[in-house]
This record gives sequence, C-alpha cells and structure tokens, in this order.
Amino acid sequence: MIKLERISLLVVLNRWLIQFGIDIRRTYFAFRALPSLFKEYFILKKYSDADWPVELSYPCLNDRFDFAGTIDKQYFHQDIYVANQIFSRDPFSHIDIGSRIDGFIAHLAVFRKIKIIDIRPVDLGLTNVEFIQADICSENFKMNNAVSVSCLHTIEHFGLGRYGDPIGFKLWEVGISNIWNIVDDSGILYLSFPVGKQRIVFNAHRIFKPSTVLNNLKNSKILSFVYIDDEGKFNETLLTNYSDIDNVVANFDYGLGIFVLQKSIVDSI
Repeated sequence: MIKLERISLLVVLNRWLIQFGIDIRRTYFAFRALPSLFKEYFILKKYSDADWPVELSYPCLNDRFDFAGTIDKQYFHQDIYVANQIFSRDPFSHIDIGSRIDGFIAHLAVFRKIKIIDIRPVDLGLTNVEFIQADICSENFKMNNAVSVSCLHTIEHFGLGRYGDPIGFKLWEVGISNIWNIVDDSGILYLSFPVGKQRIVFNAHRIFKPSTVLNNLKNSKILSFVYIDDEGKFNETLLTNYSDIDNVVANFDYGLGIFVLQKSIVDSI
C-alpha cells in the first residue's frame, strides 16, 4: 500500500514538474543513455572526413528506451475506430468539435471534407478542412445542423479554464447541449470522454459516470459503445443500457468511453 502511494505521489510530482519543462522520466533515461551516446559518437567520429563531418549537436537520449512507434493508447484506438465508422457511413457533411487535429482530424481529411470548431485558433492550410473559431459552451452558440458530428476527448475540458475558456462548474452541460443541437434529426454523434469514478481533476479534465452525460442527450439511441480500460485495452461491447454501461466502468480510474449515438425523431401527437 505504501509503495503504491509513493508511486502515485511520484506521478503527480512529475506531472507538476512537466509543466515547468522538467520530466523526471526523461531525465533519468537521458543520464542512463549518456555512456552509450559518447561511446558510439567516438566510434563514428573515427570515420568522419570533409564530405561526412560528424557533429554532436542533436542528442536523442530517450528513444532507445521507448517502444517502436510510441502511441497514446486512448487516442490511437479512438481515432482509428471513429474515423473508420465515418468512412463506412460516408455522410454528406461532417462537423467536429475540438477533437485532436494531428490524429483524428488528419485521418478524416485524407478522404473527406470536414468543418472543425475550436475555441483556440489554428492555421492548417488544408483544402479539406474548414476551421471555425467559436466557444461551444456559449449560451449564444448557433450553427446549422449536420447529419454527422464528432466530439472526441473534449467535453471533459469544458469550463475548467485549461484552454483559456471561461470557468464554469456546469458549463460542460451547456457545451454538450449545443453539440447535441447541431446533430440533425436521425443524425449521428460520435462522442468520447473519460469514464470511471466521477470527479474533477483540476485543471486537466473531468471523469464522468457515463449516464451523467447520456442523460443530457434527449431522444438519443446508442448504436454502439466501446471502451478503453485503465490498462489501455480496447474493448468492444453490445451494451446499450445506461446502468450496464455505468457498471462496466464504475471502478476505472481513467478509462475512455466511445459512443456512437443517433438522434431519434419523436413524432408529435
């Protein structure tokens, strides 16, 4: 128990230090790599000449200790899964709110046009991507509907000020309502957010009990639910019941739920 507490405190300490440009893990492996670096440099230096000078100006000290092609397990699986879903459905229009540009948006831009909304500016210069700078959590937010909308790993940040956005304890509810309003009747929303023991980890993110979010999406139908557990494993399910979904992720520390939701048409009486 004491060992686990020490590890947890070390992780938290490293998170704080990273914000000031200090990474304990990278520093440790950098020092560990130094003997090999100098040994290999002087081996290669013996063969240098006027055509191929060897200089020691760009040290890479951590790569030898990483896995080949290191990935973020949540974003990697999420971006591929949702991009494949959209590719299969091939909607005539698609809008994204706040998803990762160098992952999910890059995947989509390969095969379709897309509008993206974010509170921070970006200059992509891509013909397939139209950027709109806006605050999705604004009470005055308005936008034309779309048959296909995505918002991945985003709503957990609403109202925490991390990205220069306004602070608001329940601003995420305004944001998710505005997102749901963009979805056309019978349209699809691809939505993901951290799941597990519900709390705010200030000022990084929220972690949700799934039904907390889903209860804000009136007339929604779950077409599919997949999740990534605390170990980073991607899990497919057949679950569509809120309580069953809550139970599956109840003990997660920081999992990820990925939902494909359809807005049902309610017939007026």
